[in-house]
Amino acid sequence: MVKLISNADVDRVLTMQDTLDLMEEAFREFGMGRAVSPPRTHTYMHPPEGTLSYRHKSIIGGVQKFGVFAERVTSHIVGFPEVGGLKRQVKLAPTPGHRYPDLILLFSLASGELLAILQGGSLQRMRVGATSGIGTKYLAREDAKVAGIFGSGWQAETQLQALCAVRPIQQIKVFSPNASHREEFARKMIKTLEREVLAVGEPQSAVKGSDIVITATSSNEPVFQGVWLQAGTHINSIVNNDEGNRRSELDADAYERADVIIVNSREQLVHVKQNDVLGLEEQGKQAEELGDLLIGKAKGRTTPDQITLFKNNVGMGIQFAAVGARVYELATKQGLGRDLPVEWFHQEIPHRN
Repeated sequence: MVKLISNADVDRVLTMQDTLDLMEEAFREFGMGRAVSPPRTHTYMHPPEGTLSYRHKSIIGGVQKFGVFAERVTSHIVGFPEVGGLKRQVKLAPTPGHRYPDLILLFSLASGELLAILQGGSLQRMRVGATSGIGTKYLAREDAKVAGIFGSGWQAETQLQALCAVRPIQQIKVFSPNASHREEFARKMIKTLEREVLAVGEPQSAVKGSDIVITATSSNEPVFQGVWLQAGTHINSIVNNDEGNRRSELDADAYERADVIIVNSREQLVHVKQNDVLGLEEQGKQAEELGDLLIGKAKGRTTPDQITLFKNNVGMGIQFAAVGARVYELATKQGLGRDLPVEWFHQEIPHRN
């Protein structure tokens, strides 16, 4: 049988602490050479009419330890309107009821069989938040207590959940262009995190006095000025370039002031020409990989006054393999999901090439 697992099933079984542990394990395995994760592909096409773009995304990878190989596939129509003076990326739902195609296929490394098909949304934002959390765990000062976050949407929630799981955060300042959104988000996070969460009216207020600054937006342009950063700050950023869409939440000053830069994948930097990071190498500043940081091959923070940057620069197949395997295991044990006939997906005709 092939198990069909919904976002609701994922929400029932997957915790942030579990996801943090899985991300740390997956990247450590990647650093040790026991996992594979080729560069993500974004393929753009223009529909016959209109100014929007079609985008197909494919992410693949496997982790030997978890015994699975995963592929995430999404299909979107994307546009780039201006909101609050900044260009934003907007994904349009292609089907009625605001539904988006986002699937994760999970295969067995031992037999090659299709084990499960998972809806990708809930797992996606958990793995993004948890990966930033691992970056924070290994790069931020241990005494960090104040954080500022740009963004008040879906991704911002798990960024803060992971943050509060790895550092003793006491106060969080939230800025986003829409005042009602940031105020509503602050109220929600107070209840969720049981910490002081303040909606602030200016971008500089989210940076000033913050030990950790997080950008979790849909912006195509920088959301704060790097000159505002104080010594000892750690930064997490999740928006990245690809060959069809040049985007960055950070300005040149933020990159230049960072003493240590860690990314998920250096291969992805080169594959899609993420020049905001690659350009720094001409100045003798090289970004290192998270997996290498976890196994001691790359250096992280060495002094309290360094500015560190974790550039969560790409989704990787190892992330979906690790979390997908865990969700599949828990859903099977708890009788969740829908069991579908294997013959719907496996054919009798053997592969010829």
